[in-house]
Amino acid sequence: MSKDLDDLLTEYFQPEKLKAAFKAYEQQKTDFFQQGEPKVQMGVDGISYQTFKKELDLRCQLLSNRLFKGTYQFYSFREIEIPKPSGGKRVLSIATIRDVIVQKVLYDAIYKEIEKDFKATPRLDKVSCAYRKGKSAPYAASLIHHYIKQGFIFALDADIVKFFDKLSHEYLFEIIERKFGQDTLASKLLRRFIKAGGLPHRNQHGKTY
Repeated sequence: MSKDLDDLLTEYFQPEKLKAAFKAYEQQKTDFFQQGEPKVQMGVDGISYQTFKKELDLRCQLLSNRLFKGTYQFYSFREIEIPKPSGGKRVLSIATIRDVIVQKVLYDAIYKEIEKDFKATPRLDKVSCAYRKGKSAPYAASLIHHYIKQGFIFALDADIVKFFDKLSHEYLFEIIERKFGQDTLASKLLRRFIKAGGLPHRNQHGKTY
């Protein structure tokens, strides 16, 4: 399976596929009603949306070359604190544009293989909605409404505080290697992505913003 997946990644990491991923990201970040310029945040590399788009062909070719050679490394995330409605602050982690494209293409390539694990457990398949195609917040709400009509009166909305900050990376790497192999391109990229970390964004006076 892992070798087949690496073959699939070779197909997905072609420059044209990367350009298509950028176009999809561009559309995702465009306000449907205002139809202005996409609201694409800048990452730690300092490359703006305008610059990336202007040099799209060259940048996608360079990305493709590095992915095929196995030398691609993810940048750290640019971390920005924003106030929470309930008080306190939450941290937004902003990836560089090139990393977003690679993430999206990698997601599409491994999606079917990961979905097999959900389909093997029908109960999990029904209730797990995050980052799955066709399984969104509105879908979760419709599921709750379905059970309310059946007579249920309670729904549990729970969250694990700082789950991704506390999750054991070593355990996660073990799961990835069991699933995709130890020395495959998919495993190497996922490991590098997980280890990318974050970098607080500061202005010229050293103040975080």
